[in-house]
Order: sequence, then C-alpha cells, then structure tokens
Amino acid sequence: YASVLFDDEKLAREVEKLSDEVDRLCYLLTMITSIAARDREDAEDMLGILMLAFNSNKISDAATDVAYTVLRKMAIPKLVADAFTEVEERLAKCPIRKGSILVGKNLNELALEGRIGADVIAIRRGDRWVVNPRDEEIRARDVALLRGDRDSVLAFKGIADGELMELTIPDQPVREQKAEMGGREKHLIEMLADLIDMAKLSVDLAHSSFIYENKEMAEEVEKLESRMDEMYKDFGLEAIGLGKELNVPEREVFGLLRLALAAETISDAAASIADVALQGVEPHPIIAEAMKETPDTVFMARIAEESVLVDKSLKKIDLAEMGLRAIAVRRGDRWTYKPPTSFRCKAGDLVLLSGYKEGREHVEALASGEARELS
Repeated sequence: YASVLFDDEKLAREVEKLSDEVDRLCYLLTMITSIAARDREDAEDMLGILMLAFNSNKISDAATDVAYTVLRKMAIPKLVADAFTEVEERLAKCPIRKGSILVGKNLNELALEGRIGADVIAIRRGDRWVVNPRDEEIRARDVALLRGDRDSVLAFKGIADGELMELTIPDQPVREQKAEMGGREKHLIEMLADLIDMAKLSVDLAHSSFIYENKEMAEEVEKLESRMDEMYKDFGLEAIGLGKELNVPEREVFGLLRLALAAETISDAAASIADVALQGVEPHPIIAEAMKETPDTVFMARIAEESVLVDKSLKKIDLAEMGLRAIAVRRGDRWTYKPPTSFRCKAGDLVLLSGYKEGREHVEALASGEARELS
C-alpha cells in the first residue's frame, strides 16, 4: 500500500522480492512437512502449519497485486492518498534532517515503537530501499517509511525534522488540515479505508484464533469475511459510478478496484486460517516456537477486578507508549473492533492486542493486577 500511496516503483520492486522469498519459504516448508509426516496422525499434526503457510503466501500474493498497480503504471486517483489519512494505521515518508536526534542511532536502541508508537518499516538511502532496518544506523538525508497512528506519525515527523528534541508525543499534537471533497468522494474514501482496516483486523484475529484455538474469534473472522464480500461489491459499484461522474480514466478506476480486491483476498485468506480453529485442528508446537522468533506479537489479556486498568480509558492507558494497540475488546458476548481512545476498560474485559513483545509483559502484569503503575 505504501508503494501505491507514494507511487514508488523501487518500493514496489521490494514487495516483489519479498513475495519471491515467501514463495521460496513456503516451498521449503511444504517439502519438509511432507518428509516429516510418517503416518496419518503426523499428517494431521502438520495440517495447521501447511494451511498457515499456504494462506500467508496468498496474503503475500495479494500484496504483490497492490504493488503491480505501480509497476504497471495504473495511475491511481488522488483519492487513494486521501484514503490513507482515514485508516487506523497510517503510512508516511519522512526525510531525516541533519539536526535530528535520530541521526547516528539505530532503530533497536531508539525503541520508537515503545516511546511514540511509530514503526519504521523501511529506509530509503539514495536510490535504494533498506527493508526492516532494525540494525541500520540512521543517517541525515535518509527517508524513513513508517506506520503508526495520527499522533505517532506527526511526532516522528517533528523529530525527523529536528523540531522536537525528545522521543515523546507532544501534549498538544499538530493539527491537520482536511481537504475539502464532495459527499460521494468522501464516502468512497471511507469505504476503501474500511476495507483496508478490516483486512488487517481479519488477519490479526485469524492468527489469534489459530494460536489460541479460539473458535469464537474464528467465527468473528468468518463474519468479517462475509461482510467484506458485500463491502467489496458496494465499493466496486460506487467506484465505477463515481468514475463516470468525475470522468476518471478507466485505467485509474481499474487500479482502484485492484486495491480493494487485494483487501478482500487478504480477508479470504484470513478466513481460511481461522477455519483451522473451527475444524478443531490443534496448532503444532512449532507454531509457538516460530512466534518466539518474531518481533511482533498478538495476544489476549483479561482485565482482573483488582487491575489498575479498570475504569481507565485507552487514552489514559497509552498503549502506544508500550508499542501496542488494541485490536478488539470482548465484553460479555460482544466484540468491539478498533475501540476508540475514549473506550473505558471494565473488569472481565478480554482485550486482543498486537505490537511489540517488549510491551507485552508489562500490559499483562497491569491487566492481572500484579503491576500498579501505568508507566
């Protein structure tokens, strides 16, 4: 999506390389599991791994389809850039100025995710991109590609410019000016933003349902997938209609439909992962080992009666400070997706979170009542 947002062909080429690597890894994993399965019981044990690998590859292919809109010169309408100001997790490109406190430091020591909630996923240095640059020393004139919520992105821009000299989010973040647009155009932007957000949410919930063998989460993924099918249809009709109304070239409309189709495909893949939990297939122990190797984590935390989080709003808890975000909250039998910062936690709430492992231990201690200090 970043390659489309910034119309960056080199970044799109990086997506192609990553997709090729996913293809290679899935091929090797399929071969290894085939060799390891000695009987029917072994084959059943390996089924979950194969389904996870196959659908991860499907998600990777969908990402490549998004990048192809850049490589095939499908000039995406300006409203795509506007759509990325509406999504929950934003993307931004920030040049690093000479006076920035980031210069000379690497991302591991900066721990930006825990301090301001921003995650640098790539750095452009000259005419090349460095993907997942955890150990890279940041230099002046680098361009950072990052993701995060509104306040995190704005704080990073201030730090990268040299205007802010501390790795904190200002108490009064910079106000943004919203572009004026017509009702139908704004509606289409909101529809595309919802498709992108829901695709991400589906993947997070699907992985969680698989890891925790949680059928209730898996059922929610299925509901989301059905809803995404309807949303994709409605978006397609609206995009075609608005394209005719505004005389948008057919090639641009087609590119827009490709973006929405990729989100819908990702949701389908997530539903297939969740189906493993619905079928009662237990995750192989290797899944737990694999999770230990990744910097990201998805986990659940139940808020105890004695927890300091009871009656606290998500804004007060400030999960971004811990490098985490709340994906959803279950209260009783009801899930609340993308809870707003005004959402107040109650005893018994089950919170689904994603982010960096560094913050997991602390938030679990807060939820259980073991820790009493928010920071």
